[in-house]
Amino acid sequence: MNIAFCALHYGSDYLGYSIKSIYDYVDRIYILYSDRPTFSYQTSMINPDTREKLVAAAYMFGDPKSKIRWIDGHWNTEGQHRQAIHHFSAIDNPDCIVTVDADEVWAKRVIENALDKGYKGNSRIYGAKMLTFWRSFSWICLDDWLPVRLTFPKRNGPNDSIDGRVFHFGYARSIADISYKVPIHGHHHEWRPEWFGRFVTWPQSGNNDLHPVAKDVWNAMPYDKAQLPDFMKQHPYYNLDIIA
Repeated sequence: MNIAFCALHYGSDYLGYSIKSIYDYVDRIYILYSDRPTFSYQTSMINPDTREKLVAAAYMFGDPKSKIRWIDGHWNTEGQHRQAIHHFSAIDNPDCIVTVDADEVWAKRVIENALDKGYKGNSRIYGAKMLTFWRSFSWICLDDWLPVRLTFPKRNGPNDSIDGRVFHFGYARSIADISYKVPIHGHHHEWRPEWFGRFVTWPQSGNNDLHPVAKDVWNAMPYDKAQLPDFMKQHPYYNLDIIA
């Protein structure tokens, strides 16, 4: 049995698209919602997404097979928030758990290959590289980090990675959304002080050294957005040169 989960606090702009990208490949989708940030930092800023707005986004493509399970909870840390899936999904006794953040979208080919490799292998966790969009759907940044995106909880084999990249839209967002993201981010204490100004003034600020924390990692390069899944072409940001 395959399940997916999203540790959610905000992110209505991509949530429905994220769910749609994995919907046909899992038997259950858990949305673990917290009304406060769980990434170690708090803010006095108002969350741009109400619970009602997030629920509407989660169901924007419908739920014809009744797979979505919305769970309200309170967790003190991001680790607790993410690990909670093992408690709530215990009744399912899943063979595979797919982690899908609200700003991540899987291409059909990538998730099919990932599950195929995962079931043929013996590893417990599989990391996935990201293809991170920068300020639009036409520019991307790449890195080689491997956040865990597939877990086989009944195994103890060595770590492995999937082939292909997951689409990450965490920096293809409105300035208002990014303004909220920065103070609650888990790496807020490492955030480069000049970064937000560079984000807001792009492209005048240049395409090099764009990562908010690590130096000399992200360099923006053109991307053919026609390669995105067809349902992403319905997104309101698809035809924008710069998301403001």
